[in-house]
Amino acid sequence: MRTLLWTLVVLALLAVGADRAADWWAEREVATRLAASQDLGSTPDVDIAGFPFLTQALAREFGEVSATAEDVVVRSGDGELRLARLRVTFTDVTTDRDVSRFAAGRGRAVTTISYGELGRLTGLDVTYVGEGRVRGSREVTVAGQDFDPGVTVRPRLTEGAVRFVDAAAEGSLPPAVTAVVQAAFDVDLPVDGLPYDVRPESLSATTSGLRLVLVGRDLSYAG
Repeated sequence: MRTLLWTLVVLALLAVGADRAADWWAEREVATRLAASQDLGSTPDVDIAGFPFLTQALAREFGEVSATAEDVVVRSGDGELRLARLRVTFTDVTTDRDVSRFAAGRGRAVTTISYGELGRLTGLDVTYVGEGRVRGSREVTVAGQDFDPGVTVRPRLTEGAVRFVDAAAEGSLPPAVTAVVQAAFDVDLPVDGLPYDVRPESLSATTSGLRLVLVGRDLSYAG
């Protein structure tokens, strides 16, 4: 009886080990193919949810797969938007036998545009001031006099781009002074060309940056 018990334990451990090894291989394979098909600067960290893995693999159907990429660059025209991290969660996933094709019924991505990145793009010192508004400031010299004007704006998602609206100048500085800062916010940040064919759904200003949620349906990638 003891011998049979130990045999069953060993077989169970081998089965679990084989399952985890197959899961590891599949995650690496999906990550490599997504990096190539989505033109990512680095290989994403892929996690295939659910256990056991092998039963899902045999059916070639997976309930949930997530991919997290670091240092994602979105190029548009002559400019680029840098995202420190982009995480996408796929549901209702199917693949072919060698994982060369990856399809998902739905994808939901979350990323944050940092205030440091907004500062790089606008030339301003950008901070969050609450109630969905952000503040930009910079030193301005007008008629030989130095000023440090501040302007608050509200980020808005419009036609696949982040825009800044409802500008309000702080204090009672001359319009020519605050206009310099306000003009710096007159930029569009295209977010309609992010990887994975996901499209912007919502935008919110938070203490850590502009949180962007994107979604896509009936997605398919070939690596």
